[in-house]
Amino acid sequence: MLKLSNLNCGYENLIVLRDLNLGLLSSEILFLVGPNGSGKSTLLKTLLGQLPPLSGKIQFTTLKTPSMLEANPECVFSITPKELFEINPQSNERNEEIFKLFEMHGILNKDIMTLSAGQAQWVWVAHILSLDSDIILLDEPFSHLDWAHQQRLLEIIKYFKKTYSKTFVIAAHELSLAVNAADCVALLAENELKQFGKTLDVFKGPKIGEVFDFNCSIDENPIDGSKRFTIGKKGV
Repeated sequence: MLKLSNLNCGYENLIVLRDLNLGLLSSEILFLVGPNGSGKSTLLKTLLGQLPPLSGKIQFTTLKTPSMLEANPECVFSITPKELFEINPQSNERNEEIFKLFEMHGILNKDIMTLSAGQAQWVWVAHILSLDSDIILLDEPFSHLDWAHQQRLLEIIKYFKKTYSKTFVIAAHELSLAVNAADCVALLAENELKQFGKTLDVFKGPKIGEVFDFNCSIDENPIDGSKRFTIGKKGV
């Protein structure tokens, strides 16, 4: 579905990430994790085509252009969620499914500019998932969402992966969500890919603690059986 070969990406005269090599299968969820400024957003913009690769190759096995939700999207004119969804030619049946999954019927006719930050984020994520793309790029999709909505979004992403064979590349700081949803993880720092692999291999390995300067452990959440990701200061 997606293969990066010796990819350098960034801006003119500035390499943000160098020599990236990784592969992602269809219907997989890849989380991009790393400190602020590690290149997660730059990589997503390069995958979308907003930024041309400085060198190397990006290969897709789908002809459909990826869809992307950028971090902190803003609405600069009055529009309701219902009108937003009517801009693109999705079927009414697909839109109704989205409205139901996201429980949006109560805000469909409200001006997006009057919604809270969390409500607006919920609308933007829902709209991206309604588009006819095989690959969905999400930059900080969990920002502004409370815990319950973060968990609900995680379940919706898994549903789209399973039901519609969607592939997701998600940049996020919520490591506990990545532990419970990602098929694989790319750990970015210091202009390079520090580690790429299966989720538990990355989170149980030494590099993630080195990158974030913490100690961490994974065990079972005694309340719901999910994976519990615990972090703490080094040397304590």
